[in-house]
This record gives sequence, structure tokens and C-alpha cells, in this order.
Amino acid sequence: MRRRCRRSYHCAAVVIWPKQRFIDVLLQAGVGAALPYLEDRVRDSMAPSAVEGDREHVIATAQRIIEEWESRVGHPTYGGERKEANRSEMLTLLGAIADATLLDRFVDGVVTRDYDGTENEALVAQLHLLEAAKASDLLTRLALDNTADLTVAYVDLLSRLVAQAVRKFLR
Repeated sequence: MRRRCRRSYHCAAVVIWPKQRFIDVLLQAGVGAALPYLEDRVRDSMAPSAVEGDREHVIATAQRIIEEWESRVGHPTYGGERKEANRSEMLTLLGAIADATLLDRFVDGVVTRDYDGTENEALVAQLHLLEAAKASDLLTRLALDNTADLTVAYVDLLSRLVAQAVRKFLR
């Protein structure tokens, strides 16, 4: 016969989950809740004391976050709110990871879909990871999908790209 707890402080629960599923637990609160964890993992993987396999874990974590971001349709969570994510922050983290495939996937699958111009500075800063043809394709797709609604944001992006190119040329 089970006893029911009459007071919350009389009850306790221990929740255990595998370490490799930690990111899935965070993602239940929204992509924004998982970004600080990714940031910590990126920093740890770049430290001199980094353990072999840290980079692979960081890449797997970033892939999982991107998957969730791509499939996001606003599923409700406890309390009905999800922690909003910052695309610029993710672009910066992907730049630190320096994985062109992840950057390409994120820009193509998330930034292009949700583009509003707030990510322009971070996007320009990370495009160097991509081959010129790939960067050109991504920017073209971004423009085609968004210029009807966001002409000013896209012009800002282009002006940042031109300014960066001029600075490189003058060096």
C-alpha cells in the first residue's frame, strides 16, 4: 500500500537520465535554454585541458540543437512558454566550433526561415568558414526568400559584407 504525501516537503524524487540525453532535457524548455550549455561545452573543448572526444560531443550537441530549431513549431512546455533563442548567439558559437557544415545547415535551415536582420553582424563574421561559392548560394537564398518583406535588413547585410571586403582589400 502506497502512502500519499500530504505535504510537498515530505515527498522527494530522484531523476536520473544518461549524460548523452542532457541536451534533450534542456531542449524541452526551448532552444534558448540549451545555448548556454553549448557555450560551456565549446569553451571546455577549446581549453588546454580538453579531453579527447570533447569536440565530437560539441558537434553532436550543436547538431541536436539545430535539429530542434529546424523542427520548431512552437510546442508548448510546462508553463506554456519556451525560452527564446538568439540566432546571432548560435552563429557565434558555430564560428567558435569552426564547422562549415553546421554553419551552412544553420543558415540554410534556420536563419533563412526566421531572418529579420538582427543576425547580420554575426552572419558576416562567420561566413569566412564557408567556401565562397557556398556563401554566395546561402546569401542568394536568404535574399530570394526574404527581400520582399525585409529589404532594409538585407541591404544592411550587404553593406556589412561590402565593408568587410573593403577592409580585407585595404590590408
